[in-house]
Amino acid sequence: MAHCLPSPSGMNKPTQYTPENMIKGRIAEAIIEELLKASGNAVYRFGYESILQNLVQRGSNFDRRNKNAHQVKSIPDFVVLNSEGNNFFLV
Repeated sequence: MAHCLPSPSGMNKPTQYTPENMIKGRIAEAIIEELLKASGNAVYRFGYESILQNLVQRGSNFDRRNKNAHQVKSIPDFVVLNSEGNNFFLV
């Protein structure tokens, strides 16, 4: 059924790493993080940006185009522990 639906404009375009898009992404992450915390969850940053920052600080030349970089970029942004502390989710 989904293959019959028209694709939204721009859905197949590669992501542009412009300053504007990076700011939008960080704002979206901050909103999601605060919503999860407001719901009583413990939220820990886990994603690509956190790992990339550590790699850059260590002087690594991280190539965003190779297979390993693609895997790193696809990891979740947060580890979320529920309010009871008995279950976690990758978001």
